[in-house]
Amino acid sequence: MDGIGKSFSGLAILNKGMREYAVWDDPTRTASLTLLRTYRAYINANTNMTPEELAKYPGTHGPGELEFNYSLCPHAGDWRDGNVMLEAYDFKTPVRAIQGPGNVDMQSMADVKKLPPSQSFVTIQPEGKVMLSALCQSEDGEGTILRVWNTTDEPIEAEIKTTLPFKSAAKLNMGETELVDELKLSGGTLTVPMRKAEIATIKFK
Repeated sequence: MDGIGKSFSGLAILNKGMREYAVWDDPTRTASLTLLRTYRAYINANTNMTPEELAKYPGTHGPGELEFNYSLCPHAGDWRDGNVMLEAYDFKTPVRAIQGPGNVDMQSMADVKKLPPSQSFVTIQPEGKVMLSALCQSEDGEGTILRVWNTTDEPIEAEIKTTLPFKSAAKLNMGETELVDELKLSGGTLTVPMRKAEIATIKFK
């Protein structure tokens, strides 16, 4: 690692599993990673288990052969300067190739608009500073929730573009119960002012 230290000032450990760790203040700065936890499934929810439940949940989570996936990511500066968040997302969600149907009647496809070479349902700028947290149906079932968070320690304006056919957008509280601000959605694009480290919940309809 001597060569790495000359050009990089940080080292991130990326993983696809449990995000539990500790870094010890010893001369070698030892990093400890939790690979597996084994306890009864109801340990937090039910302390008075019936004999049947005790037999059903003996305390072995994922018995058998286990595989752990980690990646080392040397970077310059701190985790923000090194775009560690983007690297972590890329590692956890790699590109997948999906083959489409091979027996399509091309004549029937003549009037279907061709898809562009690349397209995203949602694009967020500035990249790496405002991150996507969730995209799901709203609790009332009447819209789609997009949740983003500002990873920086300063206010920022997030620009969100979507190719989905939404007509309106509004900023709600985390519980989706109160309107915080009406947002102007124009041509699939809207601007969301965000406080430092803010988590914003946006409802599209």
